[in-house]
Formats: sequence, structure tokens, C-alpha cells
Amino acid sequence: MTEKFTDPLQESRTVVLPTGNAADQIGAILDRPDADAFIAAIDPPLLHNLISSAGWEEAIDLIPFITTYQLQVCVDLDCWTKESFDTDALAPWLAALVSSTDDQKFASTCRDLDPEILAMFFKENLKVGEMSEEGDVPDEFYHFEVETSPDGVYALVYPEDDATADLLRNIIKRLYHSDRVLAWTLLEACRWELMSPMEHEALRWRNSRLEEYGYVSRDEAFEIYHFIPPNWLRRSLEEGTYKAKIKTEIRPDNLPVVAQLEEEEDFFFFKSLERITDEEVKNRLRVEFITLQNRAAIAEGVRPGDIQSARSTVRRTAGYLSLGLSFISRNDINEAVKLLSIVKLVDVFRSGFSALSTISKNAAKLRYRPSLTLIDGEKYSLLSASEGELLSHLSKARPEFVDDQKVEVFKEQKQLDNVALRVALIAVKQIIIFNAFGISPQQLSNIAYDKNNLSTPDVVTFDFILRTALAQSLTGGTDFFSPLSDEQLKSLPSQIRKKEWEEDPVGYFESINGAILTVLPANTIRLVGSWFKGVLDDLENEFLTLASIEKPELFASIILIAKNA
Repeated sequence: MTEKFTDPLQESRTVVLPTGNAADQIGAILDRPDADAFIAAIDPPLLHNLISSAGWEEAIDLIPFITTYQLQVCVDLDCWTKESFDTDALAPWLAALVSSTDDQKFASTCRDLDPEILAMFFKENLKVGEMSEEGDVPDEFYHFEVETSPDGVYALVYPEDDATADLLRNIIKRLYHSDRVLAWTLLEACRWELMSPMEHEALRWRNSRLEEYGYVSRDEAFEIYHFIPPNWLRRSLEEGTYKAKIKTEIRPDNLPVVAQLEEEEDFFFFKSLERITDEEVKNRLRVEFITLQNRAAIAEGVRPGDIQSARSTVRRTAGYLSLGLSFISRNDINEAVKLLSIVKLVDVFRSGFSALSTISKNAAKLRYRPSLTLIDGEKYSLLSASEGELLSHLSKARPEFVDDQKVEVFKEQKQLDNVALRVALIAVKQIIIFNAFGISPQQLSNIAYDKNNLSTPDVVTFDFILRTALAQSLTGGTDFFSPLSDEQLKSLPSQIRKKEWEEDPVGYFESINGAILTVLPANTIRLVGSWFKGVLDDLENEFLTLASIEKPELFASIILIAKNA
């Protein structure tokens, strides 16, 4: 069992990186007369972010100066996917170490790193056997291209990938030259150790180290998603019953840097944070935010070293915070600034997430009350394209806001209001069609698949059914859900031009909507009115300016039309 690898320079890690992009920062650091001491004093997560942002071509010159602990934390951040070690991700770090350090530093670094990570890299990529006393390779190696270790003791089968094979040859050669015991240890581990126990041990120490930088276990990370009713949080804050957060000693420099967002001014949380004048309070909030973002990344299964995914996590975290903060402050930025010094950010996050989660769950229920589709393999055939897209993005593990073909994270209260209204309208349509109009899913399916109609099942939506019903009413029909005849279709443009419903669309079509008020609460009448108006607008756009209808099939996607029309 290995001992925990602790940071020998923890208390002295207080340096601030130069300004500029990552490449400029590295150049400025290397130009310093005390570059070696400065690099060694950079906090490991900050160093990892710098190297990842700049890329190996720019960052390779830093490697000779970094400490073993810094390298270990960089590997911790970069080479794990959830609870699995990624040996491919380790290869660039080892290659940089091989190419940029002398034998003494190379050997000491390899010996001081968690022994399991080098052993796992060997185990994953190298076959090792023992040569016989006569110099023969093991029987099981006869079908492979075999090389021997520098001392001739081991038979080695290198991987087919040339870069990985060359890297292993260089590591083995240099260790035989500078630390032969470690070379033997790794080759023996490759022969006898099992991958799973080594990975488990390495993960244990990796998690222990990363807890110092705000990272926690995945189970603990998921606690940030505990449900908090936004109304409860706002009421407890306004009534003074909320237990304010405790001030603790902080070291902002000792936590991982957050991926920067170019559009911070779009988030209510960042706008509120910028208004805070007390630097100590602002620093505490930054630390809270970094810790929260790291936990969100772990919960989402994002590898800490994946900058692009981390940036997406930052956006979602800031979005949930903005939703929660906007709600509890009633969208008053001055009130938000006051609340940030009192309320725990994790509670603000939870309230924002909970508000969105409630809407997402309500949207998901619509699929089963009683149906949103008539076509096998499609989820939302009865909805318009925009409505289907809305529910698709709301049903994701990490819901997204979509409007006018724009997809983004939720970050404003008006987005929640927009989505809640659109979901409510879908529910109203569903209730009206299946309850008020008394059409069962089977009857609707019979209408959609009736071969005597010009219309095809893929165009039959809730809007399509209501358009047909209104068109039937305007042309004197009594069976509102049957296809229009030739005579009805010809008279429709003139009836639409009269626009007799303009003052009260719902009241005008009383023959159709008589049952609506019996199944819907009175406070939904505005939604009913907006649906009727939208459908009538569709009919106007299609038929208002027509003098005659020569090809009925052109309108089969708008209303139900009989084949003989």
C-alpha cells in the first residue's frame, strides 16, 4: 500500500500567473530569472489548466521545472474518466517527461509518482515474460515479435502502435540506466499484478488528493442536486429564518481555476457578483463557485482535464445559480448582491435546478396523458416542430432552452416562464383534444390513417385537428373532425375574409368549445384563446388572399381534406 502523496509546497503556493493567453503566460514565466522557483510554486490545478490550454508544443518547456507533486496532480486531473484510468491520456505526460528531463530527475519522478499509474501503463501496453536460462523466449510468446530487456532477463512484446512502443522502450532503457530496481519492479508488476486492484488503489489516493482542491466523490457530488423548493428558500430568506452560511478561512489560490466564459455578462449571477465591492466577500463567493462547479463536473462524469466539457459545466452551473438567484431576489440585482453574502451558493444552485427540474418532470408526464404521438418510433408527432424540439431538449439529463432555433443553457427567469407557458399550452391542447372534444387516441389514429383523406398521418397534429374543426365550423359543417368536402373547401377563403371572430375567437366558436370550460380551470382561458388565435392566424395565412382553390392537395397539410375534394 502506498502512502498518501502530499504537497510539500502547499503553504507557499501563492503565485499569480502573468496576463495574456496561455502561450504568452508561459513565455513570460520562462523569461523570469527565477523561472524554476516560480513554476514550482504554481498551484497544480492552475498549472494543469495552463498546460492544457497552451498545448504540448508551447508547454513542453515547463516540464523540466515542475515538481513531482505537480505532475501527479496533473495526471490526477487529466487521466481519469469517472473511475477508470486512461493509460492513453498518460502517454503524453510520460513522453514529455522522457524528452525534457535528465536521468536523475526522470528516475526520481518515476519513483515518487503513485507506483500504480506507471504499472498500469506498462500492464496495458506491454507483454512481459521471463527468458529461460538458455536464452529462449517463453512458449506463449513464440507467435509474437519479441525483444529482450537490457539485461536479457525479460522477454518483451511491445504494442503495435509505434509511438507507444518507442515510449516504453525509452522508459525501460532510462530506468535500467538510472534506477534498475524500479525497472524490475515495473516489469514484475506487469507480469503478476492485476489491473483492477491497482486501479482501485490509485483511485483512492487520487480522490484523496483532489479533495484538497474542491473535488469530492461522485456520490457526494450528486448532493448538489438535492431538491429545494424555490418558494421555500425565498420565503425563509424574507422571513429571516434561513440559517446563513458560516464564514471560514479561505485560500482562493489553492483551488482549481474555473474555465473562463466570454459571455459572463449574460448571467445574472456573474452580473451580481461583479457588483460586490467587498473583495473578501467576492473571494469567498469565487471559492464557493469553483467548488460547486467542480462538484457539478464530477456529478456529470466530466474529466477534470477536459477544458471544453468543463466550460459547458461552468455555463450550466452559472445558469442554475442565475435562475435561483433571480427568483429569490425577485430579479432585483441590488437585493441579489445582499443575498449572496448570506445564502449558501449550493442552496441557490439547488433552487434554480429544482425549478427547472419541476418543469422538465411535468413535461415528461405529458407523453402519457394520454399521448403525444400517433406514429411508431416518433415521440411527438402530434406536436408542432417547435413544440417537439422543446420537449426533446427538456427531457435531456441536462435540460436546454430552445427558442427560434437557438439552443442554450437556462440562465434567466424569463426562460423558465417561457418554457412553463409553452408546456402548459401543450397540456391544454392535449386536454382539449382528448377530453373536451372527446376524441380518443384510437379515434384520432383512425382519422390520421383514413385512406379516404388526402392528408397523411405525419401532418396530423393538435393544431391540425383544431384547424380542421374551425374550418368545418366556418363552412357550415357539423362533424368538426371529418375531412372538408370540395364545396366546403371552395367556400373557406370567403368565410375567412369576413373575420367575424376577431373580437372573441373562443366565444365565436361556441359550438366547438362548449365543453372546454367544463374540463379546464378558468385561469387557463387565456391559453385556450392564444391557441385559437394562433390556429386562426394559420388559416388566414393560407386562405385569406385566395380567389379560388384549384389543387386541394396543396392544403392537405393544413386541414383534413377528403380525396374527392
